[in-house]
Amino acid sequence: ARARGVRAAGVDAAPWPAASGLGQHLARRRRRGGSRGTITTTDRSVAAGGGGPEGAGATAIHRAVLQALADAKAEDVVSIDLAGKTDIADLMVVASGRSGRHVDAAAERLLARLKEDGTPALSVEGRENRDWVLIDAQDVIVHIFRPEIRALYNLEKMWAVAARGEA
Repeated sequence: ARARGVRAAGVDAAPWPAASGLGQHLARRRRRGGSRGTITTTDRSVAAGGGGPEGAGATAIHRAVLQALADAKAEDVVSIDLAGKTDIADLMVVASGRSGRHVDAAAERLLARLKEDGTPALSVEGRENRDWVLIDAQDVIVHIFRPEIRALYNLEKMWAVAARGEA
């Protein structure tokens, strides 16, 4: 579906997974409640949290995602702990590319790394537009934006507000 704010920014559609794929993904998830979310950049923590992601699977995928984004020279990489906040993933990673071509190249590198590690992405959305690419890497959701689109949606602020509201 197209949102007015999305169209105004020049993006054709929001890159969300198909409802059926998301439902299947949620059905596979096993969750424990009670932990608070944390937003972490490479050098600082934005919001306090208790505990980390569940299982070594999320940690291994997260490491692979961060390495692939670093190899692709993605900018402003931020990790957000979603454990206990949502059933869709344990972690969210938000990054920027300098241009549409850079966003697509970073997404391509990440998809290749995940496939190489034996963890292919469940869903990839937005590669056609190259403004905002969403990659569902099982326990880790990755958003790669052009800087203007990232500033428009400001996902880090949204999750930071949610984390402070829990404390």
